[in-house]
Amino acid sequence: MAQFTKDDIDKIHNAVGFVVVQWSFVESNAAVLSNTLFLRSSVAKKPTQQMPKFIGQQFKFQKRCLCDCGELEPLRKDGLAIIKALEPFNRAREFFVHSVVVGVNEGVYTFHKLDAQHDEHVATVWEFDLNTFPASQRTWSPLVQAYSQLAIAIAKIYDKI
Repeated sequence: MAQFTKDDIDKIHNAVGFVVVQWSFVESNAAVLSNTLFLRSSVAKKPTQQMPKFIGQQFKFQKRCLCDCGELEPLRKDGLAIIKALEPFNRAREFFVHSVVVGVNEGVYTFHKLDAQHDEHVATVWEFDLNTFPASQRTWSPLVQAYSQLAIAIAKIYDKI
């Protein structure tokens, strides 16, 4: 079993807390945005279409709406870029929440995650470099804000229609 200092634990707690709190804003906006697009966009007017529930499905649906709905054309380029930039953030959040930290070496934390695939579990190893985390924080906070602004801008478009 790996040994962690109090400083190691405090640092990873701060990083995990930051990511989880920031991600809560993303998930909330993703749900509202997907709901708005599902109820109001022309893309969702198919009888077999179901509202996306999971974040990956929501991002895919939102990208499809941005590409296929003419009324969203002014937001297309920036909207697609914002969603694409959020995808690695989701990966970090997934590992923080659904895996266990098993080691640390000079600020690089190693996580193990078990995923059920078919009839077996598959182990995945992920490394998180806390030394580069401050740069990630400076990127993620404005990105989360940009996604929130995208959701507001799309809601405003559909309020006018």
